[in-house]
Amino acid sequence: MTNHSIRVSGLCFIVILGLSSLAFAETTCLRCHGDKQPNQFFHGNLSEGCSSCHGASEAHLKSPIRNKPDRILAGDAPHTQNQACLSCHEGADHHNWTGSAHDTADVSCTSCHAVHGDPIDPGSIETCLGCHQSVRTSLHLPSRHPILEGLMGCVDCHEPHGTGLNAMTRGVIETDTCTSCHAEKQGPVLFEHEPVTEDCANCHEPHGSVIPGMLKTRPPFLCQQCHQAVDHPGQLAFGRNTANAPASALGQSCLNCHGQVHGSNHPSGARLTR
Repeated sequence: MTNHSIRVSGLCFIVILGLSSLAFAETTCLRCHGDKQPNQFFHGNLSEGCSSCHGASEAHLKSPIRNKPDRILAGDAPHTQNQACLSCHEGADHHNWTGSAHDTADVSCTSCHAVHGDPIDPGSIETCLGCHQSVRTSLHLPSRHPILEGLMGCVDCHEPHGTGLNAMTRGVIETDTCTSCHAEKQGPVLFEHEPVTEDCANCHEPHGSVIPGMLKTRPPFLCQQCHQAVDHPGQLAFGRNTANAPASALGQSCLNCHGQVHGSNHPSGARLTR
């Protein structure tokens, strides 16, 4: 094999013809960028080494101080960085990225994934909670999912690369995310409760609540946000309407009678009472 020299910023690197591109990166690029060791978990087996993401960067090799790499710099806009990643990662898990909540918020792939150095677990709750601080607080409320215990994670419900649903939840329709675990709440049933078939988040706060069942508001107030009939259950049982509310609703829970709020299959369950 023949030895050739490449002069980079006054340093002479010996490159042996026949070495793989990855070996070239290890003997050339890492001489200066030693802190950018490719993450072995994600990109350690790239056949083209550093040039897979940064391009051939021939001008940079000749004069690294005067010339930047061809593409992907830490200072590049998130969209620019992400396009380089999507040039390879364009499979089914990423086809909803464009226009997703993370994309429109200018989140870069490197915000969650480590392409250099020690690996980052993109499925770790700490990866998500680093930005979603309000959710971190909710996870400590009395009624919540067992996320802090490690029994489930953010990616069990959310697809961080985007979906067609609100909050990037998984599934075809809004309720699919919840019923994938809570199958007993999935229809069809003889008598449906419209908010249940529309979106579980109409009544529940999925990240945590001070109310049992992760409800957004205590009954009867939660129910009376929709049910404001002139007869039973009457007007809103709070505020200035308290004096006009029926005794059956004041201080009581609608669930005392309407226990099948997720739907009923009973022939007499039209009002979700059985």
